[in-house]
Amino acid sequence: AKRKNIKTIYFLNNSSPTFRQVIKKEYNKLGLSKFYTIESIAMTRKMNESIRMADYVGAISSFQKKTYIDEGVDESKIFLSFLGVDPSVFFPKKVKKDKFIVTYVGNDFVRKGVKYLIEAFNSLKLDNSELWIVGNNPRSMVEKVVKIEKNNIFIDSVNEFKLPDLYNQSSIFCLPTFEEGLPAVVPQAMACALPIISTQYVNDIVTNGQEGFIIEPGNTTLIAEKIRFFYDNPDKMHEMGTKARNRVERDLTFDSVAKRIINFCIEKQNS
Repeated sequence: AKRKNIKTIYFLNNSSPTFRQVIKKEYNKLGLSKFYTIESIAMTRKMNESIRMADYVGAISSFQKKTYIDEGVDESKIFLSFLGVDPSVFFPKKVKKDKFIVTYVGNDFVRKGVKYLIEAFNSLKLDNSELWIVGNNPRSMVEKVVKIEKNNIFIDSVNEFKLPDLYNQSSIFCLPTFEEGLPAVVPQAMACALPIISTQYVNDIVTNGQEGFIIEPGNTTLIAEKIRFFYDNPDKMHEMGTKARNRVERDLTFDSVAKRIINFCIEKQNS
């Protein structure tokens, strides 16, 4: 590409290597340090070299972008390009909801803050409710750090095209993650008209109090407070879920993502 004078963009995935140490700290805090796996030095070096050589760097959230700027990446070469979703695959369906269901989708339960979600949900003791924990989250491992109740339902990883069915049976979506770029499951859940409870990594696509709530990672009390809000206010839950779907249709389709990237390239070409 360099020899042919072709401009290159390197798209980031997670937050910067230095910031990712927050995950190691959480493993240590929970007494699970022996299960923590560190990214190989060779992989980190390769990623850093790719970032250095690329003409531009695509960040999928403002918070992720900040972690790389803090690590020394030139701010002028980084632009935002949020993750997209196909709203013809992920969309709200008319499903009778007999229970209040809080759904989480993800792997690596330590990194994603599942302990605090379970503690928050179980502390509320809500009638006719369930917490669905979807993904590769071994129950035996989770039980090492938090007490599991009967209405905490563990569901193994499912095909992505089956996720819309799970989202559409749910009431709200919660991902209290400690570290991300921007989790793809959040725009998916939003496209199915679910209000969101998540952390600073979704600030660009979830406005606090509109499409959902932004909470601090590891804050059990705040997670419980927001879950209780939706349980007590079904009208607000529906209203915020509708706003989430509208936000997807306006800003988060694959077409919207493509246009942002193309417009950035045109702008740089003309500058």
